[in-house]
Amino acid sequence: MQMLRNYVLVSEVTKETTTASGIILTGETSKASVPGLILAIGPDVEDIVVGKRAFLDWSQSMPVEVDGKKAVIISSKFVKAMLA
Repeated sequence: MQMLRNYVLVSEVTKETTTASGIILTGETSKASVPGLILAIGPDVEDIVVGKRAFLDWSQSMPVEVDGKKAVIISSKFVKAMLA
C-alpha cells in the first residue's frame, strides 16, 4: 500500500506473555500504551522510520485491512514517539 501526503500505515504490536508451562498468551493491556509497527509512510512524513515501533494516539486512527491483516492509517502528527 502506498501512503499519500503525511499519512502513516501502522499495525498493532500485541504483547506476548509466556506462562511457566510454555503457553504463549497474546493480548492488549491498554490501547493507549500499545506500540505500533510502522509499515509505510507518505512522501511528506519526516522523523518516522518504516520498520520501527512507535507510540501513537490510537483514537485518531482509521482501521483498514491490508493483505488480510488489521492495520490503521493515521496522520503523522498523531505519532508521538519512536522506539530506538
